Amino acid sequence: MSRIIFFICFLNSLIVLSQDKSVLSNEEYLTLQDKTRAYFNSNKDSSFFYATKIEKSDNAIHKAFSSGAKGYLYAMKGDFTNAEKYYKNAVKFIKNAPKSYSKTQNESYIYNYGGLIDWLNGKFPNALDNYFAAKKLSESINDIVQIVKINNNIALIDGDAGNYSKAIATTKESDRIIEANSHLFSESQYNINKSNVNINLGVYYESLFLKNITKTHLCDSAFYYFNKTLKYSDDIMENKLKAQKEMGIIYFLKNRIVEAEKAYVSVLTQAKSANFEKEYCNANYNLGFLKYRAKQFEAALVYFQKVDSIYKSSGSNYIEYIHSNYYLAKIYDTLGEPEKALEYSRIYLDNFEKNEFKNYQNVLDVNYKIGNQDLEKEMNTIQKEHKNEVFFKNSMIGFFTFLFITLSVLFIINYKRRKAAEQKITTILKEHELNDAAQNHKSLISSIAVLNEADKVTREVSSISLDNEKELLQKLKSLEEKMFYLRPEFTQQEVAKKIKTNTTYLSYVVNKNYNKSFSVYYNELRINYAVNEIINNLKYREYTTQAIAESVGFKNADSFASSFKKKTGVTPYQFINEIKKRELC
Repeated sequence: MSRIIFFICFLNSLIVLSQDKSVLSNEEYLTLQDKTRAYFNSNKDSSFFYATKIEKSDNAIHKAFSSGAKGYLYAMKGDFTNAEKYYKNAVKFIKNAPKSYSKTQNESYIYNYGGLIDWLNGKFPNALDNYFAAKKLSESINDIVQIVKINNNIALIDGDAGNYSKAIATTKESDRIIEANSHLFSESQYNINKSNVNINLGVYYESLFLKNITKTHLCDSAFYYFNKTLKYSDDIMENKLKAQKEMGIIYFLKNRIVEAEKAYVSVLTQAKSANFEKEYCNANYNLGFLKYRAKQFEAALVYFQKVDSIYKSSGSNYIEYIHSNYYLAKIYDTLGEPEKALEYSRIYLDNFEKNEFKNYQNVLDVNYKIGNQDLEKEMNTIQKEHKNEVFFKNSMIGFFTFLFITLSVLFIINYKRRKAAEQKITTILKEHELNDAAQNHKSLISSIAVLNEADKVTREVSSISLDNEKELLQKLKSLEEKMFYLRPEFTQQEVAKKIKTNTTYLSYVVNKNYNKSFSVYYNELRINYAVNEIINNLKYREYTTQAIAESVGFKNADSFASSFKKKTGVTPYQFINEIKKRELC
C-alpha cells in the first residue's frame, strides 16, 4: 500500500512540474494571443489573465509578447513604472529568440506596444520611433494586419500634433487596406480595426471642425463616423462609450440640447455599470457643463463635484478635474459664496499653471474649448473681488494670496527675460546683416594699415618690428580664411607654430590689434561662425548643442554654451528657437 501511495505522489509531482514549466503549441499561443488583444479595450482584467497564461511558456517569443502586452495594459491603467519594466523585459526576451518569421512578427508587436506606451505617457517622438521600427519589421514580412494597426497609431500622433488632414488621409488609407484585405482578418480583428478607424476619423473631423467652425460639413462628417463606430463596437465598450459621448458633443454644437443630455446620460449609465471610471468621470463633466450652460447651478455642482471626487480618489481625468474647478469657482462666485469661489479658483490656477507646460495636444472635449487667457483673467478677477472679504474670515487666505502674487511675479520675470532675450537676438541679427565675414576681414586689413608712429613708440619697448607684426597679422588672416579656428587644435601654441612665431609675440599682436586675449579672440571667431550657420543653415539648427559645439572646435557642449551666452547674451537653445519662430512668422 505504501508503495502505491508513493507512486501516486510521484506521478502528481511530475504533473505539477510539467504544469509549472511548459511550451505552448503554436495553435495554443495564437489562440491566447488573439484573446489577449481582443480584450485590450473591453476587459483589461481578462486581457491580463490571458497574457499571464502565455507568460508561463518557456518560449522566448511567447514571453516577449506577454511582457509587451502587459506593459501596454499597465500603461492604459496609468502605471508607467510597470509599463516600462515589462516593455524592457519584452525587448530582452525577443532579442534572445532565434531568427524566424514568428520572431519578426512578434518583434513588430512589441515595438508597437512600446509606441503605445510612449504615446499614452505623452512621449510622442519616442512613440514615433517605435512605430517606424515596428512598421519596417511588418513590411519586411508583408504583415498587412499589423501594418494597418501601426498606420492608425501613427495617425494618432498626427492628430495629437494638430495635423488633422494628414491623420484623416492616413486613416482612410488604412480603411481601404482593411476592405481590400478583409479575408486576412478574423471577425474579431475586423471589427476592432473598423471600430478604431471610424472613431479616429470622427475625432479628426470634429477637431478639424473646431478649428474651422464655419465649415459645418466637417461636423456632419464627424457625426457620420461616430455613428458608424457603433456598428462595429458591440464588444468594444471603450469605443462605444466614446462615440456616444462625441455624438453628444455634436448635438450640443448643433444646439440640440435634449439629445446631447440623453447621449451623456446613456454614457454615464453604461460606464458606471461596466466600471469604466474614465468614461464615467467624463460623462459627469459633460453633464455638469450642460447644466452650467442652462444656469442650473445646483445640478451642475453635483456633477462637477463628482469629477473632483473621482480625481482625488484615483488621479483619473486630470483635464476634466482642472476645468471642473474652473466652473465650480464660477458657480460659487455667482451664488455669492466667496470663500469657496476663491478656494476653487486657486485650485484651478495652480493646476492650470502645471498643465500649461505639458505637451497635451490631444483633442479636448468641446465643453472646455475656451481660450486659456480668458479663463485666467476671469479667475484673477474672482480672486481680486473676494480677497479682502475672505481674509478676515480665514487666515489661510493670506497664504493663498501670497502664492498667487508669487506666481504672477514669476510670470512677469519670465516674460521680461524672454523679451530681453528676443531683443538681444534682434541685435545679433542686425549686426549679422551689417558685419558679415567679408567685413570682418576688411577690418583686419585696415588694422594692419593703421599702424602709425605711435605704434613705433610702443614697438621700441617690444622686440617685434612693424613688418613682422604685419606679416603675423596676414598669416593669422590666412588661417581665419581657411577656418582653421574650427579645429580643436586651434590653440595659442599650435597657431604660433603654424605662423612660425612664439606665443609671446602672438599674444602681443592679438592684444594690440584686437584688444583682447588670444582665447577670447578665437572663441569669438567660433561663436560668430556658429551664429552665421544657425541663421543661414536650416539643417544646422536641428543639431544638438554637443554637435554644434564639436563642429566649431569646442570639446563639450557646456563650454560652448557658456562662451555663446557670454558673447551673445542668450543660450544656443534660445537663439535657435527664436530664429525658427521668426521664420514661421
